[in-house]
Amino acid sequence: MPVSKKTAPILAALDLGSNSFHMVVARRSANGSLQIIDRLREPVRLGLGLHDGALDQQTELNALDCLQRFGQRIQQLPAQAVRAVGTNTLRQLRNGEQFLHRASEALYHPVDIISGIEEARLIFLGVAHSLQSSERRLVIDIGGGSTELIVGQGFKPEAMESVYAGCISIGRRAFADGQLSSTRMRKAQIAAQRQFEPVIETFVDLQWQTVVGASGTIRAVRDVAAACKLTEQADTSELTRAAVDEICSRVVAAGHLDKLDLPGLKDDRKSVFAGGIAVLKTVFEMLALERMSVSDGALREGLLFDLIGRSGDDDVRESTVKALAVRYHVNQKRAELIAATAASFLRQIGKTAGVDIPEADKFLCWATTLHTIGLDIAHSSYHKHGAYILANADLPGFSREEKQLLALLVRGHRRKLPGELVGALRSSWQPGASWLLVIIRLAVLLHRGRQQQALPKIELTSEKQTLTLTLPKHWLADHPLTAADL
Repeated sequence: MPVSKKTAPILAALDLGSNSFHMVVARRSANGSLQIIDRLREPVRLGLGLHDGALDQQTELNALDCLQRFGQRIQQLPAQAVRAVGTNTLRQLRNGEQFLHRASEALYHPVDIISGIEEARLIFLGVAHSLQSSERRLVIDIGGGSTELIVGQGFKPEAMESVYAGCISIGRRAFADGQLSSTRMRKAQIAAQRQFEPVIETFVDLQWQTVVGASGTIRAVRDVAAACKLTEQADTSELTRAAVDEICSRVVAAGHLDKLDLPGLKDDRKSVFAGGIAVLKTVFEMLALERMSVSDGALREGLLFDLIGRSGDDDVRESTVKALAVRYHVNQKRAELIAATAASFLRQIGKTAGVDIPEADKFLCWATTLHTIGLDIAHSSYHKHGAYILANADLPGFSREEKQLLALLVRGHRRKLPGELVGALRSSWQPGASWLLVIIRLAVLLHRGRQQQALPKIELTSEKQTLTLTLPKHWLADHPLTAADL
């Protein structure tokens, strides 16, 4: 992956997972490599505190306290140098805007929610950067709430799935009272199998050369295997099916989570270890695996390299937008003309109007590129169809909040202004989003008639809440449809 010289020298990535919160801080060297200078991890157990779509008070307080400690470390870093993402448990939060607002305040940086597929993409990126080989690989990451399965080669994932089966989500179904038995373990495995069944055939049919495991559960099992001398020779970076089976048997033999005392198992991992080994054993069996290597790279490392890409010429979001434009038959020439007009307007009024949205110029360009994609569904209400696609599709590189902004701009480029969608955005984005809506509406209107030529020089100025559009003399008279719309 090319590394941009524009990237901040110190970067931070945060993974707010269902089991633990992780932060990694790295320095980007002159040759583009990353040197890890700090790692922090706290077992918040967010998934255990989720009940009926809401976090209990104590879990929320623990999470916010953790983020305050993390925030102290990265408070002075610029916004473009930090990426914090929430995964499975935060995806399940109903009406979680208040918690996310408080979390962002505690951290001094915004928290994004990413989809399971985006999580899988970032995991693969992190693993790929930790390996020397470019073999076609299957990557497996068992987290607290979900497991991600990815097949790809080099830095490019080809098949990705996120399955609701993690060490907490499965463990609480079978081991909630701490009791361990072969019957309970079988119950946990059946629960995991039911989650994997709809997608597992896809991965069985794919060809890969190596299998790589990532993240806490698999590393914890690897550590136990090494401490129990269940690894082959001196290679502690590899797990075998025999080792997984033996560790699973030892877990059952403990009889209760409180009595789980395996060599190499950390105390803060004991309460979720049974659920994790149940998921891992299920994956080995369903995919007929005999061994897997264990990677030190995962989601947070992927976030670091994704940050570098965003700052340079390797922003995956650009590729996503281009692919959508092709798929939905966008008139690229017209889209470029509208994007140029919108960009000109943003340059003219962005500062005076107070458009305070990171990468506002990019989102405006992407929205103008994609504002007609709904036409592939129907001409009537095509702006609504386009917005629905953007809000609900898996868009590589985009967080949930970024998809909401993109969908808002496409929905609002014509007809009624979607005030309710503005109100659903991150509060700090709402004033700027309103101005971006005005800009995209003006840009689209001024290119009425789908003419394929650039506009003459048009000035846009803002004063308080008033916009003034200055057009060449007689231009409106020559464009009566545009005049009527304005």
